[in-house]
Amino acid sequence: MTYQLIKTKEKGIKKPPSKSTQYYIFFRTANVRLYTSF
Repeated sequence: MTYQLIKTKEKGIKKPPSKSTQYYIFFRTANVRLYTSF
């Protein structure tokens, strides 16, 4: 999760991450982990 936030910061997005984007990133990473675990 922190890696994704750092990655977006490196791209140059100066917009502060809202709760919706944080939840989106969290669920996205969670889905990736679930898919990789199976």
